[in-house]
Amino acid sequence: MRHEAGAHRIQRCLKSDGEILHRVDFGGKAHADAVSAADVCPETAGMEVVLLEEKLKNRRRIGATWLAGAKGVLWQADHEHQEPQNAAVGEFCLESPGLEIWCRSRHNTDQTPFVFDARGNLVASWEMRHVAPEDWTAKGVEVIAPIHWTGGERQLCAAKERRAAGDIAIFDAMTGAFVRRFEEQADRLYVADVSGDWREECIVVNGNELRVYHNDAANPAPERPRLWCRRPYRRRKMTWNYYSP
Repeated sequence: MRHEAGAHRIQRCLKSDGEILHRVDFGGKAHADAVSAADVCPETAGMEVVLLEEKLKNRRRIGATWLAGAKGVLWQADHEHQEPQNAAVGEFCLESPGLEIWCRSRHNTDQTPFVFDARGNLVASWEMRHVAPEDWTAKGVEVIAPIHWTGGERQLCAAKERRAAGDIAIFDAMTGAFVRRFEEQADRLYVADVSGDWREECIVVNGNELRVYHNDAANPAPERPRLWCRRPYRRRKMTWNYYSP
C-alpha cells in the first residue's frame, strides 16, 4: 500500500509484481495516518488492509477507519467523527466473527479508544482516564500492538506510556482494563514470540539495554506451533505500522 501526492491522497494497493489492484480515494486533503494488514474478514478470501484516515475540517482533525480487500473498499466507519490515528488489529472478542480493529483516538490527553468489528460495527468504546492506573500519564498510550499473552485464543494489547520513556502495560482492548504493568523507562516497545512457546513477549529498548518480559504463568496450549510458522505473521513483523522509522 502506498499513496500518491497531491490534493487528494490516493492509497494504492499493489500486487507483488507492482500491478495496481485498486485505489482508495479519501477525497479532500485527507491521508492515511496508519496502515495495517490482517485477515480481518473470515468470509473474504485473503488478507485485508486497514487504513486510518486523517483530515482537517473546520480546524478540527477528524477521520474514519477503512477496510479494503483485493477488490476494493469493503467498508468505512467512524465513531463520532474522531480521528482513529493508531490501530491494533486482533482477536479481541471471541463472540464476534473475524478480527476487531482497536482505534486509539487522537486526543493529546484523556484518550477515548473505540473498537470496530470485522463488518465495521462499533462494538466497544471507553475512556482511558477511567481504566488506567492513577499514576499513568494522562497522555495515554502509544506503540500499541496486539499480543498473544495468555496462551488462549483471545488477544490483548501491549503499549507504552505516550510521549516519554515510561512504563509498559498489557490491557484488554474491549474494556481498557490493565492486565499487567511493568515499571520501565521504555524508549521502544516490540511484540513477538522470542521465548519459543508460541506466546508473545514484550521486548523493550531502554537506553542501551534490551529487556524481554514474558508471561510466567503456565502455557495452556504448549503443543501449539510457533507463530513464526505462519507466513502472514512473519510478514507483519517486517513492518511497524504507524511507528516505522
